[in-house]
Amino acid sequence: MMRVFHCTDKETAQRILLDGFTDKPEEPGIRLEDLPINEFGFAGDKALTLEIPQELFDEYDCTPTGYWMFSTARIPAQIVNQYGPPKIYECEHTWVELRMMELGLYEDWKRAGYP
Repeated sequence: MMRVFHCTDKETAQRILLDGFTDKPEEPGIRLEDLPINEFGFAGDKALTLEIPQELFDEYDCTPTGYWMFSTARIPAQIVNQYGPPKIYECEHTWVELRMMELGLYEDWKRAGYP
C-alpha cells in the first residue's frame, strides 16, 4: 500500500469527505500524487489522503517520462472510492522540501540557501 494525496479547494474537499470522489466529464480520473502538492506548494496546504495499492497507482501512472519531483496517477473515482473515505492531511513542509528529505538532500539543500 502507498499513501497518496489529492489537493483541492476547501468546498470540494468537504463534498468529497461526505459523498466520495466523482469523475469530471472534462477530466476523467481523480488526480492523485505521491506527495501532498498543489499548484503553489506552500507549507500549510491541506490535502486529502488515503492508502491505495502501489500496483493500482502504477497501472494509472501518468507522470511524464523523466520527471522525478513527484508522481501522478489519474484513477477512476469508482475505484478510488473503494479505498476511502479519505482523511484531511496538513502539510508542514512544501512538496519540494518533502522530496528533498526523501532523497536525503534536505540539509545540503537548506545549507545552499534554498527556502
